[in-house]
Order: sequence, then structure tokens, then C-alpha cells
Amino acid sequence: MLISSKLPGYVKWPLRFLVYFLGVVTFLGLSGAVVFLLVGAMTNPDKGALERFFYGFRLGAELGGKVWAPAISLVLCVMQAHNEKQKRAQAQVEQDHEI
Repeated sequence: MLISSKLPGYVKWPLRFLVYFLGVVTFLGLSGAVVFLLVGAMTNPDKGALERFFYGFRLGAELGGKVWAPAISLVLCVMQAHNEKQKRAQAQVEQDHEI
């Protein structure tokens, strides 16, 4: 993981949220660009490929940033926090059995 587990929670979780958020926005922007290149060639042949690419990227990133990225980032952070809590609990149980 890029973010060390030694960081305090008030630093670690916003950074993780931001990394997930930017990742989703970038992925959806590139997906929108590819779709607009392919579909735009059939529906809008008068526009250039670069113009269709940038328009698709902008729409995909805008939709991702406003709708999908916040929800996906929040869910991924909650899942990761749950996994970390389970690992800590398991380590505590194993430590108690050693004593």
C-alpha cells in the first residue's frame, strides 16, 4: 500500500479516499474517451477524433467525479477499515492464546 499504516487515521483515511476518488475519475474519463471515439465515429463523423476524445474524457470524468467516484471511494474506504479491524482483532486473539 502506498500509504503507510503508521500515519494517524485523520491523515490516512482522507488520503486513501482521495487516491480512490482520483483513480475512479481517471478510469471513467478514459473509458468515456474511448467510447466517444468509437461511437462518435458513427454518430458524429464530422467532428475530429481528438475533439471526440476530449469531449468523451470530459463527460466521463465529470460523471465520475459527481456520481460514481464519491460513492465508490467511500465504500472502498469502509471495506478497508473493516479488513484492518478484523486483522487487528485476529492478531489480538492470537496474542491472547500465546499467553
